[in-house]
Amino acid sequence: MAVDSSVALVEILHRHRLLEPAQLAELSGSLRARFPQPRLLAGELIRLGWLTPYQVNQLFQGRGGELLLESYLLLERLGEGGMGQVFKARNRNLGRLVALKVIRKDRLTDAGAVRRFQREVRAAAQLNHPNVVHAYDSGEADDRHFYVMEYVEGIDLSQLVKRIGPLPVEQACDCIRQAALGLQHAFENGLVHRDIKPHNLMLTRAADGRGHVKILDLGLALTNRPDEGDLSGTMTREGVVMGTVDYIAPEQARNAHTADTRADLYSLGCTLYFLLAGKPPFSSGTATEKLLKHQLEWPTPIRKLRPEVTEPVAALISKALAKRPEQRYQTPAEMAVALTSALRGASVALPAARPAAPATPPAPVRAGTQALEDTSANWSSIVDSSEAADSGASFRRRAMRKRRTLLSWLMAGLVLLLLIVLAALLLRG
Repeated sequence: MAVDSSVALVEILHRHRLLEPAQLAELSGSLRARFPQPRLLAGELIRLGWLTPYQVNQLFQGRGGELLLESYLLLERLGEGGMGQVFKARNRNLGRLVALKVIRKDRLTDAGAVRRFQREVRAAAQLNHPNVVHAYDSGEADDRHFYVMEYVEGIDLSQLVKRIGPLPVEQACDCIRQAALGLQHAFENGLVHRDIKPHNLMLTRAADGRGHVKILDLGLALTNRPDEGDLSGTMTREGVVMGTVDYIAPEQARNAHTADTRADLYSLGCTLYFLLAGKPPFSSGTATEKLLKHQLEWPTPIRKLRPEVTEPVAALISKALAKRPEQRYQTPAEMAVALTSALRGASVALPAARPAAPATPPAPVRAGTQALEDTSANWSSIVDSSEAADSGASFRRRAMRKRRTLLSWLMAGLVLLLLIVLAALLLRG
């Protein structure tokens, strides 16, 4: 129905029960008379806080019926991705504000996408922790799959850094400590998040005024429990990267199915680096180049970018970003304790100085719809060139040692010669 008059707008609001009974009564009386033009009336409803700009736009596009999903009234769109849209909504029965995630209509024909969405609901339902967003409900209405979770009023860490720049060291470390506590709860429930990044960490304001971090988006969560059947297997395909290339662990890029909680800790280390530096560890290059850097390179030391970062915190980041999982922290709780200790100045054991190259070259990879195949290079040639560089470096080190030994003998000879000449002069005198 077209909204071509105030009468039509009032009729639509009545039909879909988008306002409270008292509001509808006032709307049908004095308000409609004062604002005969539908857009002027809609503007007044926005000013009164009865409707949101998003709702008004939907109404004038003839989509008023899409604002209701069972007992949930959509208020505004919070975000959108390849899988679905997230809305701020209100449960009309309870009056509670929630975040409601709806699978995109164009993904409903993709059985794998629907399974992934359902898996996110089940994964979220397992968790109940202050540092993880709570799941409340799920459902299906008019072929629209959705699930309902806690609405968090705040800002994600990616937007926070964009707004104010790199965070103070203590605040950055505390945010990551809280995220580690949430990941520990997921770990204890057999879950690996697989997409930890600043965008998925929401900072809100706690009752005591402190910043409170909550982990969002379990869309890529993988279960390690054997009784889950092929639940996690549905998310792993050869040649496909599950995760975000700026924050992905080396082993997760090679095989997301075998990655464990230590991959999340690598991503958490990358996130801490971002909070302190204002950019991820490997911020330049194509997606393929970034993946290779995660496998083979070390980022610029954080203290070169932020000299005020203490040695213990810098060492903690180095350990979190170790290429081999066994060289990192082994549980999120261990990393949380290390963060507390690092802020107090305690030392952190460092991993081996140099990363090992992948044992076997992985298949060409891509992230989402962005191709990551690089026709100018392949994994085997990159690994081979790395090994050749190692051999060259070893040869140069041996040559340097020989030169230093020769110079030492020459210096000793010169000193002995000078002593002999001096002695001869003294005897002659």
